[in-house]
Amino acid sequence: KVVAASFVFTASLWVFPAFYALAHGSHHEMVKHKLLAGVSVLIGTFPMFIISDKGDSPRPAPIGPPVGGGHRVLPWSVAKNADWGIVMLVGGGLAIGSQMQETGLADVMAEQFVSSTGINDIWVLTFVTTMLTIFVTEITSNTATTSIMVPVVIAISKSVRDDPNAAVAPAIGVALGASCAFMLPIATPPNYIVKETGHVDFCQMASAGFIVNVICSGLIWLILRVTVPLVWGV
Repeated sequence: KVVAASFVFTASLWVFPAFYALAHGSHHEMVKHKLLAGVSVLIGTFPMFIISDKGDSPRPAPIGPPVGGGHRVLPWSVAKNADWGIVMLVGGGLAIGSQMQETGLADVMAEQFVSSTGINDIWVLTFVTTMLTIFVTEITSNTATTSIMVPVVIAISKSVRDDPNAAVAPAIGVALGASCAFMLPIATPPNYIVKETGHVDFCQMASAGFIVNVICSGLIWLILRVTVPLVWGV
């Protein structure tokens, strides 16, 4: 019951600002000062660390007083076994992406990219950034790649075309491309499993993966070229 109540409370904190904005407008003062998603999670989960689990009743012991009972719904012995490395990886990637936008670093990188490459077409940019993402994610995590690439790609798109929807195609290309890495065993767990079978050596995987990466770049670009204009009119 405590877990269910905590989940409902946290979800309410997440969605309430959106419904409030629909009713009163996105420029309302209450909407501007909404809680961050991370703060909502901390508020929602904190009670589980302090409320005792009534279902964890004391059990009779062969000798001495009963044992058990009094444990929290979410004791630290459970929380500390969570994969905090993944949490730090995802959070760090999102923080880097956010700060690149806040500090203006993404805009500077976008200006340098456009001036050095001379790209002035949104679809050329989509193909280039998609292929670049596919090869970068061979040695970095998907989350870190997208968190860093997407803010830069959005800034570049604004430089190439003054259209709010111009960044849709390259941003989606980055998101899809981050999941397409076929050259290196370290890129994805499936790649590592294939390598460990012993039937595919490193050079074979790299050469075949390079071809598949290029094919995926073309397929992603083709799908975006057909669907994005239909939906967003880019």
